[in-house]
Amino acid sequence: MKVEEGAVYAEKDGEAVEFKHVDMVVNAMGVRSYNPLEAELADCDCEVVVVGDANRTKNGYRNMREGYDAGNRI
Repeated sequence: MKVEEGAVYAEKDGEAVEFKHVDMVVNAMGVRSYNPLEAELADCDCEVVVVGDANRTKNGYRNMREGYDAGNRI
């Protein structure tokens, strides 16, 4: 429903749910591969993880799972 500093608000089974103490939100959107940012970050001294349709197109569940797994690795 919304994201604020330190909290995410969602809905489950028609009831409002609040997730507190949130440090990071991973958001995956899109329907076809588009990833110009990876090349721009090639020379940075950081780990770049490409997930979702930026990696390759697939169904929404797989995209969310890739984002979830990537977030857990960070």
